[in-house]
Amino acid sequence: MTRPALPPERWKQVTAITAEALEREHSDRAVWIEAACAGDLELRREVESLLAAAVSAGEFLETAAIAREGAAEAVAAAARESLGLVEGRRVGPYRVIKELGHGGMGVVYLAARADLAFDKQVAIKIVRGGPDRDVALSRFSDERRILATLDHANIARLLDGGVTVDGLSYVVMEYVDGVPIHDYCETARLSLKQRLELFLQVCAAVQYAHQRLVIHRDIKPRNILVTEDGTPKLLDFGIAKLLHLDGGDDHTRTGLRRFTLEYASPEQIRGESMSVTSDVYALGVLLYQLVTGHLPYGAADLPESDMVRAVCDRAPVRPDLTAQRGTRFRIGTELEWVLLKALRKEPDRRYQSVEQFVDDLDRLLTARPVSAGPDSRRYRARKFVTRHRASVAAAGLVTVSLVSGLMATLWQAQRAQEQRARAEQRFQNARRLANSMVFELNDALESGSTTARALLLMRASEQLDALSREAPDDPELAEELAVAYHRLGVVQGQTSRAHLGDRPAARASHRKGLALRRAVVERAPHDLDAKLRLATSLIDAAEAEDEVGPSFEHARAAVQITSSLVEARPRDSRVRRVLATAHYTLGAQHRAVGETALALESFERATPLFQSVYDANPADADVRRLLALCHKRLGAILSAQDPPRALPHLRHAIALDEASLEQSPLATQPRRDLSTSNIELGFGLRRVGDAQGALAAYRRALALRESMLRDDAGNRQAPHDVASALFYIGDLQNEMGAHAEATASLQRALPLSAPLRPYDELQALIITALADSFEGRGRLADALPFRMRARDDLRAMADAQPASKSLRRLLVKNEVELAETLTRFSEQKADPRQKRAACIEYEEAARVLAGLGANAERELPSVTIAERLRNGIGTCEERVTDGR
Repeated sequence: MTRPALPPERWKQVTAITAEALEREHSDRAVWIEAACAGDLELRREVESLLAAAVSAGEFLETAAIAREGAAEAVAAAARESLGLVEGRRVGPYRVIKELGHGGMGVVYLAARADLAFDKQVAIKIVRGGPDRDVALSRFSDERRILATLDHANIARLLDGGVTVDGLSYVVMEYVDGVPIHDYCETARLSLKQRLELFLQVCAAVQYAHQRLVIHRDIKPRNILVTEDGTPKLLDFGIAKLLHLDGGDDHTRTGLRRFTLEYASPEQIRGESMSVTSDVYALGVLLYQLVTGHLPYGAADLPESDMVRAVCDRAPVRPDLTAQRGTRFRIGTELEWVLLKALRKEPDRRYQSVEQFVDDLDRLLTARPVSAGPDSRRYRARKFVTRHRASVAAAGLVTVSLVSGLMATLWQAQRAQEQRARAEQRFQNARRLANSMVFELNDALESGSTTARALLLMRASEQLDALSREAPDDPELAEELAVAYHRLGVVQGQTSRAHLGDRPAARASHRKGLALRRAVVERAPHDLDAKLRLATSLIDAAEAEDEVGPSFEHARAAVQITSSLVEARPRDSRVRRVLATAHYTLGAQHRAVGETALALESFERATPLFQSVYDANPADADVRRLLALCHKRLGAILSAQDPPRALPHLRHAIALDEASLEQSPLATQPRRDLSTSNIELGFGLRRVGDAQGALAAYRRALALRESMLRDDAGNRQAPHDVASALFYIGDLQNEMGAHAEATASLQRALPLSAPLRPYDELQALIITALADSFEGRGRLADALPFRMRARDDLRAMADAQPASKSLRRLLVKNEVELAETLTRFSEQKADPRQKRAACIEYEEAARVLAGLGANAERELPSVTIAERLRNGIGTCEERVTDGR
């Protein structure tokens, strides 16, 4: 709760002593404050509270969703003055009830929904103004983004967020009515076993965050509240970072320290890179405090320089000795082993994950040998006896009878050893068979039936999955299974290759492969090869996702990981290749949502990387394909911006694809790649005015795609590809005035164009082109239903994908064309209702265009669309003025 305001005379005394204390050396402050307060304990507590608040002003929302015990009223008053929030004030849909706490850069309030949508109380964190406001808002945004990914019973949940009318960012958190964990343990008089069990719940929350590549970086008692029912809640991820987004912005450097020194790991204090082992260290400090009542290096009020030296250089005080003057618990040797291993100075000598830490504590509670202890037979035998006292006692009574059966036992042991050897041989045989199915047989069927490949990979994955349950800690087996899942995902529904059209199954398979490789990296965070494989999984997962958010998240994470690996291995061509693929994948995501400039930037970064890898090994067909993909993507973008610059890229892509097809004339992928290059070349030739050359390129693409459809009827991508080629031919025929031929091409394309994903616009494009062909033949009544159907489809897709600018640009074009057709139909039939309907479409097109931003007109599919829209709106306004 917030402390009552101090009387003016008392407040003046507190501020005077605090100001003088700040001018003194840190090492002299405690003695000077004690003398200045002259035995007045309340005065000293207020001075120390205000002094602590001043020292921690560089921290961000250091206080969680509770008040800081003993914080002076001055800090709260300054925060309220900056924020201007008082009881009853609205923050978004919430009403402030009272202040809960405050920190150097923000304040926490208790609030409730103002609209009575629900009556549950919440905690609102809000950033106050000041010279470092931009930094605060940036970190505040990071906390919102990170917390939104975490949903665990022992982590305070993010409920809402937004910006106040004053422009201040806020997040709405689950309100945790509890006390810090160390206070709870003392107040509730928990036993040593109960404290360990409570601590294990905290570990579960931290482990959950680590599995989502989030480290907390500031684990301490005030960030762990325990509610009345004994549930611990982990708070304040304000300084955490996503591991795969951990870039060069080091917020732990001097002057902007965002951690608590007593709980920080040596590498965190030194400003070195951090990993999950840094949180393991902080958990070790916390457990040490819970079971001994003190910190590992003595008093918390040590001068900062002494505390830094203690954490970085000095061994912790033996827990059992500390507990004798604190909690008075008897800290056994094994618990000491566990604590000291968690607190080792070198990260690679600590537990490498919270899971390993928890496992040893669980072993301790169940009287099993801990991994932190010596691996001796005597120790393990002693633990066995501890666990099975009654059984061992009974065994002593029958020792004589066992001697008589010794020879039989030895014979049975020999038989058991032989059976184990045979079981191991069967395990390895099954593993080799599954890997043969994944690699050798699948590659041999590359140009064959897609259905057969899917069945083969599914059976292999099932076999490897079963084997992994027998050997869950085998990283090599996990990698084999990850490869199998990713290959299965490609066959199930990767649109750039032959597939079965099952996008949800593909997405699920890629996610399984990604989870396996994330787990391997978590167990071995310094394994660069494991990180490289994780990057390839992120790339596959990005291509498989239907939602814009996860696809961008995976692609950006892949770029970040591989960029750091290039710094560590600048000459490794494998790393450069994966980095190039990551840039290409990110560019494809930007292009999919219509962010053309960003897409061009990513493809331009990928191309020279692929070229360097290809120059080193021209026989590598995969690299040749990826280089060709980059050139055709560059050509596709430049065709709309600078067609002459596009053509060399497109012809280079065709040359590379033709070389791949010559090397594997029966394979599906080279044929599809070459067909796509011809489609892009056709588009570029249209832009430079060579309609006949473009038509020839489109027809070459159609022939290749029809051959793939004939060869593999189970390939769901093949009919879609044929429909795409027929669309380009029909659209060009309309442009050339051959409307009857266009109608035939497009009517053939329509039944083949079933969408492969929720926002697949091909069918809407075909329907629009059909309307053009009917209108070109003067059949307005036939054209109108197609225009309206395309509009409805595009609206639905744009609503489902609000981040896709390309869909909204197509919608603007369609609505303008529909309005023009309605206008002509109105004039033909002398029907004023159609004219009014046309005006409505113009207005809707203008609304969508306005939402695309200031430079939207230049990005529209046709350069004349914006001008036609303005003319149409002008005509409608004239009709209103004339009273028509």
